Amino acid sequence: LQNVGDVRNYGVEFTMLYKFMPAVSFFTSYAFNHSEYRDNVMGVDPVTKLPVIVTATKGKTVVDSPKHMLKGELVYDDGHLLARAGVDYMTKRFFTYTNDKSVPGRAIVDVTLGYRFGEEAGFLKGWAIEGSITNLTDKRYVSTIGSNGFTASGDNQTLLAGAPRQLFVTIKHGF
Repeated sequence: LQNVGDVRNYGVEFTMLYKFMPAVSFFTSYAFNHSEYRDNVMGVDPVTKLPVIVTATKGKTVVDSPKHMLKGELVYDDGHLLARAGVDYMTKRFFTYTNDKSVPGRAIVDVTLGYRFGEEAGFLKGWAIEGSITNLTDKRYVSTIGSNGFTASGDNQTLLAGAPRQLFVTIKHGF
């Protein structure tokens, strides 16, 4: 199935950045998405020549369309010290046109801590070091669905695992 007919899609999205103090800020974004197929996939019965439902998609949620997505990030950045903690949440996603199979929602937490050396640091001036941990809780989740297309029903699908907890250290110098 590639073209499944009409789709009704509506939603709302907002983003907010709030600075509590010069060095402390909070960022959030939220998206609500309602996407549903408005038609069944139809075919013609070879014997009776009458229309028949090939796949019952009417009223089903569009594949790979999470209903809710939310991001939030709290940041401290005074020009030298940088600390950041964020969460990325997404509700379940269907990977069949009949909505009989889905991957669960997930929340991924990332953190960063870093330091930028200024004038007072002598030979370290202009250098910065930063450590980041992605997927802090080592959540097992499915990141990508449908890279091989989608099926009408059943579980014949390509599901790609999300990255496990990872630690990154970055050392940089500005010129």
